[in-house]
Amino acid sequence: MRCANGCWFGLDSNQQLTIGPAVTTKLARLMTIQEPAGKVIHFVISKPNAGWVINGLLPFTAQVLQNKDELRYLDQWLYFTTEDVPRAYKYNGGDKKCPRCKDKLRKNDLVVQCPNPKCRLVYHESENRNCWTYHSTCSCGHSTKNELSWQPDPDDIPGRN
Repeated sequence: MRCANGCWFGLDSNQQLTIGPAVTTKLARLMTIQEPAGKVIHFVISKPNAGWVINGLLPFTAQVLQNKDELRYLDQWLYFTTEDVPRAYKYNGGDKKCPRCKDKLRKNDLVVQCPNPKCRLVYHESENRNCWTYHSTCSCGHSTKNELSWQPDPDDIPGRN
């Protein structure tokens, strides 16, 4: 589930750990700030002794999050990731070509940008031009499935092996 800046981490009405608008019992607030140099910092703010842990340790009332951190409450857990899921959007123009079909990207074309921060290539992606999903990977090797590429190792999840 995607979390906008300022969303809540906690329990829903069925006492299941979640993030976002379904939270009814608030454990912590997820926040994001961007430094002037462009670096993004993710952190949580919580009440002291709220009963949840990050990577097995009690968090401070303000705690910086790192990619792949485990957020746990009792016997439930979520994983924090900074990875973006690729999504189609309307191209706003600029002098670029699609790396798959080599045609020019035009204003308002539906496109997908590779979420790999070292790549960020932009491909056509519509019913008529499925350049992004035409192949299983971007030219950088990142998967073109519209899902998170990182998943926790099942052997590392307590009670799931």
